[in-house]
Amino acid sequence: MVLSLFLRFRNFWRKLSVKWKAGFLTLFLIVGALSIPGFVRETASSQIHQAELYFLDAPTVAIGQDFPVELRIKTNGTNINAMGFTIIYNPLYLQVTSMTTDNSFCTFYLDNSYDNQKGQVKLSCGAPNPGFRGDSLAVHLTMRGSIAGNPSVIVDPTTTLLLANDAKGSNIVKSSPKLSLNIQQL
Repeated sequence: MVLSLFLRFRNFWRKLSVKWKAGFLTLFLIVGALSIPGFVRETASSQIHQAELYFLDAPTVAIGQDFPVELRIKTNGTNINAMGFTIIYNPLYLQVTSMTTDNSFCTFYLDNSYDNQKGQVKLSCGAPNPGFRGDSLAVHLTMRGSIAGNPSVIVDPTTTLLLANDAKGSNIVKSSPKLSLNIQQL
C-alpha cells in the first residue's frame, strides 16, 4: 500500500511544471518550519512591538452596491517578513466581487483567494530579508451587500500570523479586527 501511494505521488510529481513544484516545496518548507515547537511564539519578546491588523472604516452600504473593504497592517517599529490570515464573512449578506494585493508589502504569495460559498478570504504571503516595517495594505476587497442587515467582516484570530523578522518567526499579532457593517435597502 505504501509503495502504491509512493508510485502515485511520483507520477503526480513528474507531471507538475517547475513553477508548481517550486510552489509545493515552498509551502512544504513553511509548513514544516511553522510546525517546529517554539518556532511561532504566542507572545512577543519584550524587545518586539506588537503589530496590528486593522480595517479602514467602510461606508454605508446599500443592497446591490459595491463598496471597498481594506485591511491594513501596522508593524509598530518591528520588521515583519510573513503574514497569514483568514477573513470570515456571512455569504448570505455579503459577496466578494474582487480582491487585490497590488500595494501590499508582500512579494510572494502561498495563498491569495476568496470563496463566496464559504464566506472566506485567505491570504498567506511574505517578503525577503529585511522584511517590512511601517503601515501597508494587507488586502483590498470589493464587496457587495446582498440583503439588509448588520453583518460583520472578521479576521479569524485562530489563523492570524504576523511573523517578525527576528530569526525566530515570532508571531507578534496584537489582535484580530472586526468590521461591523450596516446594509440598507435604499
